[in-house]
Amino acid sequence: MQSVHLLQTIQQFLGNGPFTAMEITFGAHQVNCAKMGSTLPAKTFNKSRILITNIVGSNLAQMLVMDTQMFYFPFQFAKPSNTEHYSGKMHYLPVPLTGGTMELNANELVLRFGINATTKTMQLQLTHSFSNPLAFEKIPSLNRLETPIRYL
Repeated sequence: MQSVHLLQTIQQFLGNGPFTAMEITFGAHQVNCAKMGSTLPAKTFNKSRILITNIVGSNLAQMLVMDTQMFYFPFQFAKPSNTEHYSGKMHYLPVPLTGGTMELNANELVLRFGINATTKTMQLQLTHSFSNPLAFEKIPSLNRLETPIRYL
């Protein structure tokens, strides 16, 4: 089976087509967590999904991270222009998430962000690594989705 270039597929979708959203299913999803400089045991998931929504007339797109054991979360990001590597900020993260960055290439999506807390000892740094894209489903209307989306 020939692999699909993840970044280029996302760029093509965001290039103003007839679809409003695209769901991507990944074969591997690893979550690493650090607290006060100490690394906690990593969690690994299979068949995790994200949903990308094209914001028409904007240089931003929205991503919804689904299938995490903690919570779903949306954010916005600048639409990628480089075809080999993308690195950017995660905009409009919901509270208590903070300081997010996103990297994207041919095979992997990496999200890094913090979880803010009232005390420094409770603050966390998380890294979500999604790899091995298995399926891309373009969705003409968000009404077709079974999973509720929390809008910003």
